Amino acid sequence: MYFKSLQILRAIAALSVIFYHIHIYSVLIGNNYENWFKIFKENFAYGALFFFVLSGFLMAYLIDIDYKDFLRLRILRIYPTYIIAVILVIFFKVMIFGSIENEKLYLAITLLPFGELQYPLGIEWTLIYEVFFYLICSLFTTRILKRLYLFFLITWFNIIIVGDFIFHTQTLFKPYISNILFSSFNLLFICGSIAYLIAKKIEKPNKSYDYLGIMIAFSLVFLSNISTATLVKNLMLGTGFSMIIMIAYLRDKYPNKNKKILFIETITSFAETFGDYSYGIYLVHVPIITVIFSVSKNMFNFPINSEICLISLVISLFVGWHYGRMELNIYKKLKMLVKYK
Repeated sequence: MYFKSLQILRAIAALSVIFYHIHIYSVLIGNNYENWFKIFKENFAYGALFFFVLSGFLMAYLIDIDYKDFLRLRILRIYPTYIIAVILVIFFKVMIFGSIENEKLYLAITLLPFGELQYPLGIEWTLIYEVFFYLICSLFTTRILKRLYLFFLITWFNIIIVGDFIFHTQTLFKPYISNILFSSFNLLFICGSIAYLIAKKIEKPNKSYDYLGIMIAFSLVFLSNISTATLVKNLMLGTGFSMIIMIAYLRDKYPNKNKKILFIETITSFAETFGDYSYGIYLVHVPIITVIFSVSKNMFNFPINSEICLISLVISLFVGWHYGRMELNIYKKLKMLVKYK
C-alpha cells in the first residue's frame, strides 16, 4: 500500500529541516542572526525526529505484512545513494576548496555507531539511528518472532525510561555501540511502531476524534519546547507525531469520497512527489548550504544575508529534487534486481 498522506508529511518534515539548517549555518558560518530565516529555530529541527517516528510506523507495517527481503532492501535504500552523495560532495569540495580533511571516512560511511567521527554530509547522526533500528526490526521479520514485536517494544521502552531516571543514560547525537540501545531517541521509533499496531485495529475512524487527536498532538509538540529533559521532550514529540501519522494513515486507508478541488490536488500531488524524493534531498542539502555560505563569505566576502540564504534554499531544493529523483529510480531498479534474483 502506498501512503499518500504520509509522503506529504514527509515533505513537510524535510522542508522544516532545510529551513532550520539554513538558519543555523547562517549563524555558525556567517555569524548572522538577523535574516529572513531567523524564525526557523530549534523546533523546526524536529522534522528530523518526525522521520524517526515515521520510520517506526512504516517498519511496523512492513513487519506486519511479512515484507520479504526486509533488511536487504532497507540497506539498498540507505547505502548506495548515500555513498554516491559522499563521493560527489568530497569531489566538489576538493574542486572548490583544493582539499578536504575527513579522518576515518571508511568508518563514517558505515553509518554504524562509532561515536565522535567526522561525517561528510552533516546529517549522518539520524541515519545511524535509522540503520540501528532497521537491524533491530530485522529480528522480527519471521512469523514466529513478529508476534513478540509489541512485547519487545514495550520492554525496550521501559528499559530506556528506567535507564534515564536511574542511571542517567546519555542521549548522544553520535552514539557508540555501547549506548545506542539506551538512547531516548529510540522512543520516537517505538512510539511510531506502537502507533501502527493501534491504527491497524481501527476500522471506522471518527472525524471528531481526528480533530481532537490533532489538537492533542500539536499541543504535545508545542509543550515539548518547555521541557529541558531530552527524554521527556522525545516522549512528547514521539506521542504527538504518532497521533498525526495515525490520522494521516487512516485518511489513506479510508479515503474521503467528497469532490476534490483541482488546485488542492495539484499542491498535494507536488508535495507527495517531494516526499518521494525527500531522502535524496535530505542527503545533499547541508553540503550545498554550507558550501554556498563558505564560498560567499571566504571567497567573495559577501555577508550571509537573507538573499544568500534564499539562494542556498533554491539551489539545495533544485539539486536535491533531481538527486532525490535519481535516488528513487536507483532504489526501484535495485529492488527489482533483488526480487527477481
